[in-house]
Amino acid sequence: MRNETTESQKCDSIMNNSIQPIKKENRIAMLLRWIAVLPIAIVAFFGVQILVSLVSFLRSGMEVDYLSQFICSIVGPYFLVLVGAKTAPSYRFITALVLVIIHAIADSSIVTLAVVIAERQPTSIWWIILCSIVGVIASMLACLQFRNNGDEQQISQKINKL
Repeated sequence: MRNETTESQKCDSIMNNSIQPIKKENRIAMLLRWIAVLPIAIVAFFGVQILVSLVSFLRSGMEVDYLSQFICSIVGPYFLVLVGAKTAPSYRFITALVLVIIHAIADSSIVTLAVVIAERQPTSIWWIILCSIVGVIASMLACLQFRNNGDEQQISQKINKL
């Protein structure tokens, strides 16, 4: 009986013309937002790191500051995922997951490169690994903010339409 009511409600909504097609301007705006997700996320990633570096420079001068490096490894990935997912017009949780995966792949590539270079030059490989792990955790925490923002409802509605 429940399926009949939902089917009749679907028919009523179609008959009442309550389902409106998306206007062409809205489609273009949505497409542009999807295209802008990754570039805006990357700009946010580097922008927040530049801000932290400027504050560190004003505080300690030209010295190497491990505290600011550690803070950059947290806030950079966090804002990469946060701003990138907020830029997306829909499916923000899935977008956040994709950005976390992209960041994790980039970090693992940097760590791999650092290990190869460390064989030739002495570098602090453990510091790079620690900052990468903390950065991936920070990006996961940003992703969790979008967990219950309605993506499941959008996906189930699309599946029900099929």
